[in-house]
Amino acid sequence: MKLNKKEKEIQKGVEREEWKTVSNPAHKKRARRIQRKFITKIRIYQDKSRPDDSPNWNLVTTRDLSSSGIFFNYDQKIPIGTILEFNMTLPFAENVHCLGKVRRIEKELPAKKDIQKIPIYGIAAHFINLDRFIRESLESFAKKFGSEK
Repeated sequence: MKLNKKEKEIQKGVEREEWKTVSNPAHKKRARRIQRKFITKIRIYQDKSRPDDSPNWNLVTTRDLSSSGIFFNYDQKIPIGTILEFNMTLPFAENVHCLGKVRRIEKELPAKKDIQKIPIYGIAAHFINLDRFIRESLESFAKKFGSEK
């Protein structure tokens, strides 16, 4: 299967991030977390052949956010290793578009008031192509409003 230029760039980003966390344990330094709720659009990344206004976007609520990744609630289990697209509006930037790779899944019990008993999963994803300006802005925002974890 032949990859286009953007897909090659994404693949290189994924490989670099895997090297940082697998081959280089010293890179596992945790970033400050912003424990605020932001509404974020997500979808499973496939390719850029479909338009950006694709109806495949889903809305999620973040549980925490950092310069290295995002943790959010979702009503479906997303397999570890899945590449996701994010479209976020943050206090310092609108329409932040980036990719992330699912690293961890936590199943949570539904709220007792929930009649339908829909399972909720906590999904942790590591950003793989976050713009430098956005990364630095998140770090700055986290210093003011975040907590270390």
